[in-house]
Formats: sequence, structure tokens, C-alpha cells
Amino acid sequence: PPPLIDESSSDDSDSDEDRRRPPAGRGGQARAAAAADSSDGDSPPPLQSCSDSDSDSDAPPKHQKPPPGKAKGKKASEADAKAKAEAKAKAEKERAKREEAALKAKEKKEAADRKLRAEYEAMLKDFSDQAKAMEDAWARNRSLTGQRFATGELVEAAVLSDPVNQGAPAWTLATVKEVNYHHPAWPAWKQVPYVIALKTDGSETFVSADVDRWVRSPELAGLEEKRANLVAHPATRSRNQMSPPPSLPGRAPTPPA
Repeated sequence: PPPLIDESSSDDSDSDEDRRRPPAGRGGQARAAAAADSSDGDSPPPLQSCSDSDSDSDAPPKHQKPPPGKAKGKKASEADAKAKAEAKAKAEKERAKREEAALKAKEKKEAADRKLRAEYEAMLKDFSDQAKAMEDAWARNRSLTGQRFATGELVEAAVLSDPVNQGAPAWTLATVKEVNYHHPAWPAWKQVPYVIALKTDGSETFVSADVDRWVRSPELAGLEEKRANLVAHPATRSRNQMSPPPSLPGRAPTPPA
């Protein structure tokens, strides 16, 4: 059996330890706690948790670089935005170029239309002036003799049986010798509008009727050509409403299309 403990000895030892213990107080209590901690040498010091030091903020320090994935994503976003801006600027530039080209084409077409119109109007004026002068001269002659041409005037006469034109009339220049000619052997009521002398051989012949089929002004052929050119002029097919050319002198007006 274990030996008995002497209570008196334990009490004496306790009293001696109490005498050696420093007096109670704020400093004393701190020193006592430190002594108690140092006396407990068998227990290791407590470990410090990393979470306690990082509890203030989860953000990395300012000097720390962002993760590679975030940096690449930011650069990709910036590159996409830059590419979109460049594509938009390029589209705007191309649109402006197309609008400028369309405007230039429109101005060019309008200038061409104005040029055609001016050309047509000049041709029309020339034709109209010449036709009016011819009609005025005919009206003056008719008031005197009832015929279009006067004595001594140059005309074109149709000569039949022309082998070159296969029977079609060949126009030749002639001079009017007499107007309203009446041959003595003819009846009193019979007369012809003209006696003409051909320029080719000087021979004289009668003109049985004062019509363009047999006799005409030398300028009439030119007027016919000018009128044909007016009808076929590009200005008449443009969007401009051009005045149609008048009819030839002595002809019925052309009915509207």
C-alpha cells in the first residue's frame, strides 16, 4: 500500500510557497500569469491562423499583378472594341465615298442633260427661223402671183425617168423663167405655174403643179434633214420635256404622238 501523506508537511510547503509568491496586484498578476505560462513547458505554443491576418480584405495588394486570365480577357475586350470602332469608321468612310460618287454622277448627268437641251434648242431655233423665213417669202409671193416662187428664183425640179435612181425623181437645180405661163395654143383656162430652165443643160420645161413633189426650195431638203435630226435628238428621249419641231413649210402639222 502507498505511504500515508503527512498533511502537516504539505501545509508547511504550501505556506512557504505562498510566502515566496509575489503580492497580488496588477503587475503581480501579470507576472504570475507569465510565470505560469513559462512553467508549462510541455505544451507547444498555439498556432496562428492565416485567416486572422487576411481577415481585413480578400483583395490582393496593389503591387500584386492580376491573374493572367483576367489580363488576357481585358486585352481581348479592348482589341474587340478597337476593331469595332475601326470597322465602323471604315463603313462610314465607304458610305461617304458612295454618296459622293452618286452626287458626282447625278451632277454629271444633269450637266449632260443641260448640254443636250441647249444643243436641241439651238438646232430648233435654227430650223424654226429658216422655216419661218421660207414661209414668209412664200406668203409674199402668193400675195402677188398666187404661186410660191417668183421669176428668177432658184428652185429644185424633179426630173423623171432617171436610170440611176431606178425611175425615182432626181432633183436638179433650175431657175424660174415665167410664172403662171399660158401657151397661145392652149385653151384660155389652161396655164402652168412655172416655166423653168434646168441648170444641167439649160433646157426649159413646164411645172404642172406648184407642189413639193415637182418643185421645191433648195433649202427644203436641208430643212427636212434638220427636222429629222431634231426628232432623233437624244434630248427628246430624256426626262426633259422638249418642244417638238414644227412641221415643214407647206406641210400639214404632224399630229401629236
